[in-house]
Amino acid sequence: MRYSIMLLLAGLLGLGCRENRMKAFVPGTYVKVTESEFGKAWDTLRMAPLGGKLYRVERSIGYQSMLDGQLLEKKFRRSRWQSELEVERGELHDKAFGHVLRLLPDSNGLEMGGMHFYKINP
Repeated sequence: MRYSIMLLLAGLLGLGCRENRMKAFVPGTYVKVTESEFGKAWDTLRMAPLGGKLYRVERSIGYQSMLDGQLLEKKFRRSRWQSELEVERGELHDKAFGHVLRLLPDSNGLEMGGMHFYKINP
């Protein structure tokens, strides 16, 4: 009985440490840059805490298509949403749009829909 209580307390303490690490890692700016024969694209995610396990996510996408070897005019798109941190899975989930952001603190980045973003500042 005593051993079970000690094991439970150790598990809760470990989960609390993981939660603090995840919460500290999430805020910041993450980028992804792509270039091909079809054009260029810049994808940026900015995340800020809202309180508890909620975060505001702002996504800015800039892109330039290429036609006959010439870059066309830059176009931009922006969207915003709120996501909730699921510490056990290391993910942020957005229930409105279905976005899932998998946090990768060991490689200083995150993945969203198969795309890898690199964190450039805290």
